[in-house]
Amino acid sequence: MSNIIRLKSFYRSFGAGVVGFFFLTYIENSVSDNFSQLPADTLLAVVLGFYLVSYYVTKSKIRSAE
Repeated sequence: MSNIIRLKSFYRSFGAGVVGFFFLTYIENSVSDNFSQLPADTLLAVVLGFYLVSYYVTKSKIRSAE
């Protein structure tokens, strides 16, 4: 059961992290005049943050259903 929760959380966080990264890049470039990419550690932080939130939310939903 734990592996399924981790796998679902990984897929959700990867998708949301990539979308969030492009959103942050768009926001930063719309504010400044020249185009600049965000560093890779920003992408990693976004994906990790979404993963942790998704994992604990899914885990708490399963515990409350029992």
